[in-house]
Amino acid sequence: MKKKIISVLMVAVILSATIPLDFLQLNIDNKAKASGNTVILDDGRVVTLPPEVPTQITVKGNTYPINKELLTNSGITSVTNLDSGIAVYGTPEDVKNVYGNDYDSQSGEWRYLGFDINANKYSNPDFPLDADSGRSPSQKNWQSLDYIYKMNIEHPSPYYFSDKEQAGEWLQTMVWVRDIERGGKTPDEYDPIWLAEHFHILSPPTEYTAGLARGWHKTSVGRLWYETFVMPPSEKIEVPENPPSVTADFELKDEVYVYQDVGYKDTSYAEYSAIEYRKLTITGDNGYSNVIENQIQPDIRLTEGVYTFKLEV
Repeated sequence: MKKKIISVLMVAVILSATIPLDFLQLNIDNKAKASGNTVILDDGRVVTLPPEVPTQITVKGNTYPINKELLTNSGITSVTNLDSGIAVYGTPEDVKNVYGNDYDSQSGEWRYLGFDINANKYSNPDFPLDADSGRSPSQKNWQSLDYIYKMNIEHPSPYYFSDKEQAGEWLQTMVWVRDIERGGKTPDEYDPIWLAEHFHILSPPTEYTAGLARGWHKTSVGRLWYETFVMPPSEKIEVPENPPSVTADFELKDEVYVYQDVGYKDTSYAEYSAIEYRKLTITGDNGYSNVIENQIQPDIRLTEGVYTFKLEV
């Protein structure tokens, strides 16, 4: 639930025949409302999303917001550049409610973390393999897609026929965790055309969305197994390290006379955030009351007396 916290500056002003008024300033670190294509984290930091990354998506009639927790810390340990800055929408439970989702109690991992920008299930690379031979991907007997497609095991990928070079470049980014851990051969060391002829692209990676590829390999006894690999997005969403700083400031004229326009300038500002709303409340000991909203430099006429200026941004 979003909490609205306001930066406030209060000052009492005594208005008499002639009185100098000093410049007043108060700095308060706070949460603030952001504008545009942004997400406000629970600690107040404001993340500006790239234009192509929406704040929410719709899947089968249901709306899911970007997952703030995964945006700042995905918990993914097997892929270094997926540790944060990823665009995942909804939660594993949301996927479970729509399509079904598996939870591995031993590892504490869900098969799918949520949805991606295109409303596909976002695979968790940390989810344990359904069947594990103990061999690294570079040691497995990968079958050609010609064979897989002829056996009707999978519908042919359009990239297999239209652009093997592009498909191969994407596939070179596949994450083979065990080969990384054991110093084995990794996909970027393979010929891209060979990769394109042996791994089926389920969804290609984009700047901010991970892609998925699947390969089929035969065991020593001739059984056919498949394995799915993540292709990380090429860019990460930048998450600011510092929470927003909201400063409520205003400046009065050096000298003010009775019945003269008091006049003030709102000099409030915010860092790592944006100010969308301003409210000045003026109350006097003579019963005077006035509320001015969303004005930067208004003029107010006041009679002699003591007034309290309360500025909220």
